[in-house]
Amino acid sequence: MKYLVLLLAMCSEMAWSQLQSGTVIFLDFEKDEITMSADSKAKSSNGQVIKDCKIIAFGSQFALETAGLLKDDIPNGWDVRLIARRIWELESKHESDAFKLVRNVSDKWIEETRRLYSDPSYIRYKRRTHPNSNIIANAAFAATDNSGQLAVRGVNVTFDVKAFDATGNVRLDFPSMDLSPPYWISAGYNEIIKEFMGRATPRAKQFMKRWETQNSRLTSSARQAALAKEMIALSLKLQPHLEEIGPPIEVLQIKPRSGMLWIANEDKCPNR
Repeated sequence: MKYLVLLLAMCSEMAWSQLQSGTVIFLDFEKDEITMSADSKAKSSNGQVIKDCKIIAFGSQFALETAGLLKDDIPNGWDVRLIARRIWELESKHESDAFKLVRNVSDKWIEETRRLYSDPSYIRYKRRTHPNSNIIANAAFAATDNSGQLAVRGVNVTFDVKAFDATGNVRLDFPSMDLSPPYWISAGYNEIIKEFMGRATPRAKQFMKRWETQNSRLTSSARQAALAKEMIALSLKLQPHLEEIGPPIEVLQIKPRSGMLWIANEDKCPNR
């Protein structure tokens, strides 16, 4: 199966010490549904641990999933999810086509978050904490519409490491991809997901073979929901950076026309 790997993300300008971050997310795009899953633990760089939603539904047919950065947790601070919601509220008034709406919202979200991701003080912090990564942030925008279309767009936010190290200038890029089924993506602390979905090790091959046998009688939709939940559960069990991620597990499916179906949403935040 084809896949696109999205990596760990964080960012800020005004008060990066208050940022909520730490994530593992998974998205599986099949012909008849889009399935999103994520952990619900967030950790600020000052060590405070909270629970917060990584999957957010806007209305009944549009959802956003983010990796890493959630918000600047200060009065009047910013939240990348709320930025996306505000854009969606405006765009959905005059655009109902799922593909066009996903593209419009994600494009404008890129424009509005560029300043946040361009903060040199955060980039310096990230260079110390994640010296081998040029990935700042990730997001997945997904939707359906009344005609039954399903649309997904994955967005990465990257920076030019050599230019920053040499001059201190932040040069951003926003590589993006419109996905077609079958396709899965993952982000954040996603090493375990890559290992098991890619069957990259003997333990992954053995586990996935057993899992597929045990769940073979499920409907396709139920099997995809169970798989999405299992990928996060495995990450919470086997990921070495467990201080950054944690339960409960969120799972959301988007069905053609009918829209959102929450499979696991213990934090009870289906609509932000």
